[in-house]
Amino acid sequence: MSAFRPEAALALLALVALSLSCGRAPRTLEFDGFTIFTNPEEAPALVPSGFLYPGARVVQSAVYERDPYLSNSEGMVLLETDDPADKLLGYYAEAFRKNGWQIIQSHLKPGEYQLIAESPSRRLATIILRGESPVQIKLYLRQASLL
Repeated sequence: MSAFRPEAALALLALVALSLSCGRAPRTLEFDGFTIFTNPEEAPALVPSGFLYPGARVVQSAVYERDPYLSNSEGMVLLETDDPADKLLGYYAEAFRKNGWQIIQSHLKPGEYQLIAESPSRRLATIILRGESPVQIKLYLRQASLL
């Protein structure tokens, strides 16, 4: 289990603050290796091809780069769509398969679905689906620990 990181808590608080801001205009907040976007026009480049659900609206995204010279960035994207969660589950299961990722854990209960997958290069993706019309899609990406 990973240790608590104060900078992650700070980023989460900033993300909540940005989400509470009025309007739909794109906003950006940068601090200490974090970049947080609300209502961005596109998702961050670290999101693998095929992991953005077609037609979903990007609501928020965040990227944390510990070292800009290494490819160890982490991030999240919050999407919304009116499509049902079961259709989204099928889409993401197929997207993982097509990209060579293996689903290593899943939690499926009414109103909340979670898939965790690992790539051959040890990147982890967590998909959380919540709500209905719109369904929120939360996609978290990070490098798996070596231990």
